[in-house]
Amino acid sequence: MIRNRWAIALLTLTLSAGAARAQTSEDKYGLGWVKADDGADDGFVIRADIHIDAPVDVVWSLVRDPNGYGSFNRAVTAQIARVQLGEPIKLFIRLFGDALPPTESDEVVAIFDEELRVASWDRDFGLQQITHRPQLVEPEGSGTHYYTALKLPKSFGWLVVATFGANIHCAFQSFAEGLRAAAEQR
Repeated sequence: MIRNRWAIALLTLTLSAGAARAQTSEDKYGLGWVKADDGADDGFVIRADIHIDAPVDVVWSLVRDPNGYGSFNRAVTAQIARVQLGEPIKLFIRLFGDALPPTESDEVVAIFDEELRVASWDRDFGLQQITHRPQLVEPEGSGTHYYTALKLPKSFGWLVVATFGANIHCAFQSFAEGLRAAAEQR
């Protein structure tokens, strides 16, 4: 009887540890490719990331409010009625700085996870050609690490990367730097 109790306790601890490990954006949503090339072999990825010397909750409060993006940057702004799965979101990306009007992209909220601090938008081009654009906010030391990326399908990703890849990366990096400045001022 005592042996069974120890076995049950050990099994419970093992399952709890496994469940805790599973609560990462990489495991829950398959977003390892946002941080590194792991799992990105089914498309092309453009990414940016930055360390922010501010608490994770402060950074997440800015990321979780797409309508407020314009308050801290001009590179990537958004309009959305409410941030909820399946809701449309309109992104405006300044691929050429202020020289030209922003590119408009109609997307859909694919992930919005308050607990893991993940927001992601998808754009469907038809014929199962979907782009994914997640943002991850994670504690790092006494601050926060912000990640963002755009995953493009192989069918046309090569063309986007060749023609606009550097511009998209610059827009993402500019957004991240604006996010850092806003979060560190709070």
